[in-house]
Amino acid sequence: MSGAAAIDGGQGLAPLGARLDVIEHERNLAPERIYYLALPSSLFVPTVKQLQRARFVSRGDGPAARLVVEKPIGADLQTACFINDAIAEVFDERQIYPIDHYLGKETVPNLLVMRFANSIFEPLFNQKYVDHVQITVAEEEGVGTRAGYYEQAGALRDMVQNHMLQLLSLVAMEPPHSLDADVIRDEKLEILQSLRPLTGEAIDANVVRAQYAGYLTEEGVAPRSRTETFVALQVFVDNWRCSGVPFFLRTGKHLSQRASEICIQLKAVPPILFNADPANRPTPGWAATGDCQQARISSPCSGSRARASAQNPSLAVTPWRKLRQVEQVSGDREQTQQRVGSTWGVPQGGRPHVAPDARGGWAKPV
Repeated sequence: MSGAAAIDGGQGLAPLGARLDVIEHERNLAPERIYYLALPSSLFVPTVKQLQRARFVSRGDGPAARLVVEKPIGADLQTACFINDAIAEVFDERQIYPIDHYLGKETVPNLLVMRFANSIFEPLFNQKYVDHVQITVAEEEGVGTRAGYYEQAGALRDMVQNHMLQLLSLVAMEPPHSLDADVIRDEKLEILQSLRPLTGEAIDANVVRAQYAGYLTEEGVAPRSRTETFVALQVFVDNWRCSGVPFFLRTGKHLSQRASEICIQLKAVPPILFNADPANRPTPGWAATGDCQQARISSPCSGSRARASAQNPSLAVTPWRKLRQVEQVSGDREQTQQRVGSTWGVPQGGRPHVAPDARGGWAKPV
């Protein structure tokens, strides 16, 4: 059933409520309604208050209504707290579902499987062996017809404070004792609370905000807009597992290629034996998971990949001088293949620069 109702009048929802009552009575349905607020966050509070005035909200131990809200919730910490508190006055905590649709991507929950169902990975995911972690969500398209929304959100609120922090939490969290939603939520919250705050000079040293060239000429964009379409951050999780390991988060629009990828770069081996020659040092191994599209790939690929060094059998005359990069690729349908010498867009060792790699160049930083 579909319908329309005003949220700024005292009886705006009365006709809709009457219609729902009739349907529930005729079909003998319990009043378990779901209200999905596909609205700007500035309308969340008046809408919830109107639902309460119209007696749309049932609470208690019996059948209860549920409320779904999507990001971004508010424009800053103050407005986010105000919205959360106002909703909590009407709905119980168990009735409120702040959702992140990015978590519905198949590869995202697969992070837990890759980490905790494979004994080869979990012992390595700590500060002893990990050099750094890269989380990249890049888009080839510009803002298109979404300039009205994007001008209010920007890349930071559109992607980082929700989608990318969720990914960071799944990469860095401790093993949960069960897959119960509240248990996983608690483990992710521990990571968010362990993030090192960025203040003062640390912001200039660890954050880049920029616009792609041509953004100011997009329809619906203010001529002197300072809204960022690209953001890159270096953040640290100050706990025992991740101490000292930098996490590089970067996302933006109108980039040279589309990619959604997490790369866990392992530390290099000591400069002896196979790593002694500075001109022939193997690239440190890495494990990656995501949905990426590279220049040599005709369609996106989802799954996980791991790379290591191995001897090239064709160089038997100098058996310990040349090493090749062997990459194991695990795809969606449990199809596994081996790729040799492929980089998949991951830097060949070392840590990445925070500067954007843009198609057509960047406008000045914002």
